[in-house]
This record gives sequence, C-alpha cells and structure tokens, in this order.
Amino acid sequence: MSTSFTNYLLASVSTVTIHPVRRTKDEMDMLMKSELGKQDEDSRVLWEEDLQPATSILQILIPPSSLGESEIRKIAYIKQVPGEKTRIHGTTIFDKQWKLNLKNPFPRQRKRSMPIRRAPLHARTKSQTDTESLTDTESQTDTDVEGDSMLETEGSLGEQAFVKVGRKRAKSAEEPEEKNWERLFRAIYYYMREMLKEQIQKRNSGHSRPFRPLPFKALADLRYWSSEFATSPIPDATDSRKPDLVLLDYRLRKLDSSEKSWKDVLTGIEITQSDLSSDRKIPLFLGIVTKGYLMMREQPWRRFILLFSISKLKLRAHYLDRSGMVVSEPLQIDRFPIRFVDVLNTITLANRSSLGFDPTIHICNSCNTVPSHTNLPDGFDTMLPGAIGWVYDNDQNVYWIMEILWKSRGFFKRGTVCYRVRDKFGREYALKDCWVNEDVKDVEIDFLKAVDGIQNVVQLVKYWDVLYDGQPDSTSHIRSHCPTFVFEKKIHRRILLTPCGLPLTQFNDIPELIGVFRDLVVAHKAMVGRRVLHGDLSPNNIIIYEGKGYFIDFDHAKFLDTGGQANKSPRGTGTVPYISFRVLRLMGDGDSFRHTPCDDLESLFYILLEFTVMYLGPKGALAPQPDEENLKRDPVRRWGLAYESLTRDGLATSSMWKREFIHGLTDFPLITSYFTPCRPLLDEWRQAISFASTQLTTISHDNICDVLTRELSSISQQLAQTPPALPSTLEPTIALSSPAAPLTSQLVTTVAASLTVSPSVPSLSSAKRTHYIRYLCMGQNCQLNWLISGAEELDYHDYKCAEIEVLKVPIFTLK
Repeated sequence: MSTSFTNYLLASVSTVTIHPVRRTKDEMDMLMKSELGKQDEDSRVLWEEDLQPATSILQILIPPSSLGESEIRKIAYIKQVPGEKTRIHGTTIFDKQWKLNLKNPFPRQRKRSMPIRRAPLHARTKSQTDTESLTDTESQTDTDVEGDSMLETEGSLGEQAFVKVGRKRAKSAEEPEEKNWERLFRAIYYYMREMLKEQIQKRNSGHSRPFRPLPFKALADLRYWSSEFATSPIPDATDSRKPDLVLLDYRLRKLDSSEKSWKDVLTGIEITQSDLSSDRKIPLFLGIVTKGYLMMREQPWRRFILLFSISKLKLRAHYLDRSGMVVSEPLQIDRFPIRFVDVLNTITLANRSSLGFDPTIHICNSCNTVPSHTNLPDGFDTMLPGAIGWVYDNDQNVYWIMEILWKSRGFFKRGTVCYRVRDKFGREYALKDCWVNEDVKDVEIDFLKAVDGIQNVVQLVKYWDVLYDGQPDSTSHIRSHCPTFVFEKKIHRRILLTPCGLPLTQFNDIPELIGVFRDLVVAHKAMVGRRVLHGDLSPNNIIIYEGKGYFIDFDHAKFLDTGGQANKSPRGTGTVPYISFRVLRLMGDGDSFRHTPCDDLESLFYILLEFTVMYLGPKGALAPQPDEENLKRDPVRRWGLAYESLTRDGLATSSMWKREFIHGLTDFPLITSYFTPCRPLLDEWRQAISFASTQLTTISHDNICDVLTRELSSISQQLAQTPPALPSTLEPTIALSSPAAPLTSQLVTTVAASLTVSPSVPSLSSAKRTHYIRYLCMGQNCQLNWLISGAEELDYHDYKCAEIEVLKVPIFTLK
C-alpha cells in the first residue's frame, strides 16, 4: 500500500494548533476529501457497490426479524389527544410503497361514543385502528415521560392540515419532507416498541405459543426521531450543519434545541432525491462524512458512528470508525419494507452497542447533569460525586471519570481521549484511550518502559486492550467481508498513567510557564541519554503537575542510534506549527531523513512562542484574532495558514517562513502585552537555533537550560517590581498599521534594549498617574523599545520608527 501525502500529517482535520477554529463549508469539504483519500489511490472509503462482497455490513449490523409484510401494513400514523387518555390512529403507512406525502394522515372520522379498546398488536385489524382509549396502567407506561407523550398531539402544528384565518379556512403551508419522514419513523417506532413489550410480557409469563417476531430480548432506553435541526444547525463552535433527521435520547426532548449538541446525537438519516449510485459527488455524501466527523469528535468514546442516507428511496448505511468509512450496498426500501423496518428497529430498539457505544465505558449526556442511573457498576448505588461517567478495565475494576482532559479532533486517526479518573481508593490517574495500528500497538508501551524513572516524564501504571464480545476490539472485524480492501487495522488500547496533570494552557503565571519549559529541557536531555527521542512535541503532549512540566504521549517516539539520530524515515511526525523547519522542508521534498534532538528543542521553542502570541495571560485566555492583513504578516499564524493547503507546497512554504523567522529576516510575531517580558528569552532561544543551523552544529540542552534559568531570574525580578496587568476584558494584540506622523522628542523618551539585556520599564513617580506605550520596532538594530508618554487617555496611537516600520500599539496604565 502506497502512502499518500496526507498520511504524513497527524491532525489534518483538526485545527493546526490546540485552539478550535470555525470553518466554512468549503473548508470542511476540502478537509473531508483529504481525510477520505482519492477513490483510486489510498482511499479510506470502502464502497460495497464496487467490491460486491458476498455479504454486506447491513447483514452484519442489522439482525433479521420474522416480521411479515402483513404486519407492516397494519402500522398506522398515530397521535394522542391532548389532556385525554385517547390515541387516534390514522392512515396506514405502507401499501406497496411508503405513504409519505399525505396532505392529512388523519382524515376526519365519525365520532364514537365508546372508544375502541386496544387489541393485541399481532391480532389487530384495520377496522380497529381508528381510536383507542388507554387504561390507567397503560397511560403511565414508559411512553409518557414527565407528562410528555412520545407521540404528536392532535392540533399541533405538525398535525394540522388547515389553519383558521378569520372566518375562512386556509390551506396550511406544505410541510417539509423531513417532517414527513419523522412522522413515518415515529409511527414505526411506537408500533414496534409496543410489539416488543408484548413479546417480552409473553416470554416472561411462560406463554405456551412463542411470539418472537423481533430479535431483541429487552427494552432499550426511550429514544425519539427529530427533524428540529433540518432548518437550524446543531449548536457547535466550529461548524454549522443541519442534519435532516436525528435520533436522540428521549429525556432530551424537553430541552431547547440550543441545549443539545453533537454529543447527544445517536444516529441520523440524510434524505435526498439525487442518486448517490450515479454521482458520488452529490452534497449528501460529504455532508454525511462531516456530520459523522462532528459526532465522532464530540463522542470519541464510541467504537464507531453509524449514519444512514436515503437517496431515490435507496437506503445506505455509512459506517465510520478510526480506519475509515464503509458505505453499504443500497437497499430499495419500497421493494424490501421488512428489511427497512429491521434497520429502524435495530437503531431504535436495540441496546446502544448496536450504534457503536462501547459497553466498557459510560459518559453522561446532556440530560445527565445530575445523573440518576439504573445501570451503575456492580457494587455501587450512586455515582461518585463530581463524576461524569465510569470505565472498566479487563479485570472489571471501576474507574470513575472525573473530567475529560483532552480529546483528539482528528478523524481517521487514533481518536485519542485523555480522562482524569479516580479508583475506588481515591487515587487519581490519567487514562489514555486510543486506537493504535495493530503492527505498532506496543510502541508507546516500549518507550514508556524505556523512560521509566526519569523526572518530569509521565509514568506507566498499567495498560490493556479493550475487549468486545470477549475479543480485542479491532476495526478489522467489520471489514472481514471485503478481504481485498487494504486499510490500516486499529486496535483499541487504554493506558493508565501517573501523574494526572493539567493542560499546558492552565499555567498560573509567566515564571511557572518558563519553569515548565526548563523542566522539559532537562527531562529531554535525560531521555536522549537513554536514546529516546519524543518526535511529536506540541502543547497537547505537555502537562503541568504541581507547577512542574511533564512529557506525555510517546506514540511517535523513536530510538536514537549511537550518533544521536533516529533511523531514516520517509515520513515525518508532529504537528506542523511545531515541527522544525528542517524536517518540514524534507517532508515537503518527499525525502527520507532522520529526526534529531535539535528538532525537538526547536519544537519546544515554537510552543512557547505560540503561547506568547495566542494568549492574553494564564488559564487559556485567548487573544482576539488580528485583522486579515496583519494575520498574514504574523509569522506564527502565517506558517499555520500555509499548512491549511495540505500539500507538499504548503509544508515547503511553512518551512521557508519558519527559516526566515529563525534567521531574523521577517517581522517578529505579535506578542500580547502580558508576555512582553518573554521577548529577550525568545530572541536568545531563536538565535541559538539560528546559530546551530548556520554553523551546522547541534543545539545544546545545557545552553538552552542556561538561557531559561537566566531569563527566569530576570523576568521574576522585573515582575516583582511591575507585575503584568491581567486583562479584565479581551485586550487587542499589538498589530502593524499604516504610516503615521513621527513623535516629537518632547513626548517620547526611548530606552533601547539589546538582544542580551532584559529591558525594564522606566521608573516613574507613583504620585503622578502616567501611561506608557510598548513599542515593538522591526528595525535591525532596535529589537525592543519602551516609549513613555504623558498622555492622559487610554487610546491607540501610531508612532513612526526612525528605522523601518510603523506600528499601532496600545497604551497601558502604570500603577
């Protein structure tokens, strides 16, 4: 199997940094196409229509029933009379074809003095489906939750065929197609759920004549079909998508649409009149892929996502997991109504494992903010206070999930999720849940054992392959019916680690952040001493625990040879904004190359640099985005934008911009005011990388550690005199502007700062309220200037540098 270019990249769908960004439909379509691969080269999509296997995933996933078509013909549209224990049955839903576009599925009927009692479902005749009254016991069944019926009510907007306008009756607007399908699916669900209840009751009562038309042994939790998002998108910070129909937990029904999210969607069905068989580029296909991605991103604890499409009355299953996508052969729903109902029954009546939920883990959804569960782990009557779920290991030990620390935003990748968990003794750990390639599944374990005992490196406690039906869970099982299809086989693995720290974004102040990077440099030197190279440094792979920095995530680590280099590799590892410019260039050229410790030290530099640009201060407060013109001139954001093209040219361009920056040939990044004291440190570290590159030597761990130690001392002293102001509101970053008139000498006093001497804010009389302006100059001989002004108002002013550039800078108050 050849390796496509996009396989180089570890997070081609996720944002290039750790910060989620909102994407347009065209951007998401481009990313989805990249993830799916080319149909004739390295495709991650298995089309059963092309391979024509002996069986289909529909046969694998959907158990057959013993229903007859006559039973399907008995199902009728149904609604409940509000405030009464009466339900009205309307037109039957099927007669050689599905009755979808009825103007009124509940034609006016002659009133009956005595409502007809409900007969057994399997014996009911068409004449008995006009109305039915419910006994007190029946009205209190699980079809009523908090007084709200799972059925539509008579007179609701969804059921009215006419509305009154003055004295006349005007025809209502035609209902959207999604609403018609919703009504059909609800009618089938209600009828089949009643049938299953009757089947279970007869089985439990020891009935002499078996009645087992459905292949299910227990009632699953209540669910409901909804078309509420067909016209308004599901709330999401990064994408706006409108699924035609979604299946949700019934307990969510009373919540407003704004309170629901992709985390709550069990499955969905997309409907179109276009034919997917003749044109696979129709919007429906990429739409389903994107919705599947959003579900998998928000529910990464699922084994797979199962969605469906109906195009030209042909049903297809779209199965998505960490190895790719399987699209089933089409099922013509008019010709095979029983099989169509089997599909709907499986996703509504079967337990959640049929929808891809992992039975070894439970995460509370939006209706479980104060959970009261009936399926708690054995030996527990209540959830641990503060827990949001639980997970089992293979020995049935229970770990309470206290928090989701991090989750991957990639698609067909490892699907990594990190949880903060607590065992029955109250000990806390980090639990890493991921899908690893079968051929390298023990790589991370080997490296964790190799770095055992090194300070500031996470330590291995235990690990296990997740079991499903008694076997190690693997993405290969579902594809066994297509042995000629080549794909990356993934094994489900969990790793228990200590300590359990906080994301790097949760640093408390500048000295702690600088101290964390010093810890990491020292730990990195110790790892290299054991011939271990991390090879994938990013903010996601660093944590803070008790004020100290720790390396985590050794998925892409490498062993070093005696010369201090990793073995030659045709593919790079890492996340582009943090990969060294040397490795980026070689990746762009397609050459084989060796990772070195210097590449990791350069990655650490880019991580710190990004933090000074992206954050206003501690605890993850993001800076506002610069305008489009300045965004392109900011090197930190610019080389990330180059990556978005997902081409070798994008990597080469990103490498070129990084190289220019390292050698001092471009603008310095737009550092936020809080991180101004870090500028000299960044300059020294940058120069060390530049010197090593031009002199063809290595970057010294000791040299970088000395720089960090010296600047940490200087910054601590400076902050002791003048603590940085923490913004109470979002404060603009320093941005480049158009030329303006120069300042007069009476208004400005310039204090130059060299590359090696930390600047300090000039001392001012505390009796006089004074403002100062921070001025970042792009001149070759002027790396950092402080301009002091006696202006009385906080505003923006343009000042002209005598050497090169003009900047727009904010004025801050000195206290």
